Amino acid sequence: MTFAPNTSPRSLRGRPTLALVLVGALTSACGASGGTPARSPTASPVPTVTAAPTLSATPTSPSTSPPDGSTASTAPAPPPGPDSSEPDPSDTDGTSATATASTLFDTQRTFRLELRHEGPPHAVTGLVLDSPWYKPVEVTPRDFTLTSGPVLVPLPYGVADCRHGSPAPGADVGQVVLTTQDGQRRIPLRPHPDNLVAQRHRRECAVAAIAEVADLAFGDAWTPVAPRVVTGDLVVAMAGGASIEVRGVEGNIIFAMEAEQPLPFAVDPGSTGRLAVRASAARCDTHALIEAKRKLHFPLAVSLDGADPVIVEVEATGAAGSVFQALVESCLDETPS
Repeated sequence: MTFAPNTSPRSLRGRPTLALVLVGALTSACGASGGTPARSPTASPVPTVTAAPTLSATPTSPSTSPPDGSTASTAPAPPPGPDSSEPDPSDTDGTSATATASTLFDTQRTFRLELRHEGPPHAVTGLVLDSPWYKPVEVTPRDFTLTSGPVLVPLPYGVADCRHGSPAPGADVGQVVLTTQDGQRRIPLRPHPDNLVAQRHRRECAVAAIAEVADLAFGDAWTPVAPRVVTGDLVVAMAGGASIEVRGVEGNIIFAMEAEQPLPFAVDPGSTGRLAVRASAARCDTHALIEAKRKLHFPLAVSLDGADPVIVEVEATGAAGSVFQALVESCLDETPS
């Protein structure tokens, strides 16, 4: 088994006050369709996510699809595009492409791609995902050879295109375009399990729907109530005609966080609510501090207009970020060197 090196620069994205990220298994669907919308050119630059002022979603409106992605709600099928035809079987030349999930690759917005090949070797100098469900990204430079053995390589994907719902499990999700010495070769992408892309796409679209109507951020006022324990609030500001419920508040590897008011916490359309929370630096051991790459991000279970809740993350920034960072530093002071 071969691991292909990643020679492309890492793309970092974030927002100054809030980052919404897809995490966990809870989801609110953004609609689904077995149809295939038009593909986009693959050489366009990486798109930037646009959301509410303090929300960033990596990934429009939620639907009633269940969180396990087992069924797909109906959505109008988009018109086919010039590049939406099935690939010529001869293009695959004995090559298969399977997308799987990986905790290592997921944090970089990539699928774990397994390429298997039967036939003459092919030197690969680049690859890109051409999918009707994701906005295009640039070709990723690579340097490996397709031989008889499997090759494992990250496959970056763009921001979810939520205009036409989400794919049904088992539906066409696109092709992997390989750049070789003989030109481009298009390999149909097969997810494993078959609902992998459908679930991931729905989650991203559900978070984007929340980002369009809700501004979630930690407040600026925090009060120490015990060693490494503070109280403050989560501010939820709603725009438009949507309502929201915060159904769960969670901590992370260092911090414990809990609501000090009954849940669910509902905020009506056009209103602003403040949910009182308590946070404590519960783990100060060396292992936790080393592993805490997202120590200022806190997951929330959020329901939009009564739909199934989806997990989003709120990042502590500004004054709140300073408070939480000070708690981390107090941990460092007490951790044996």
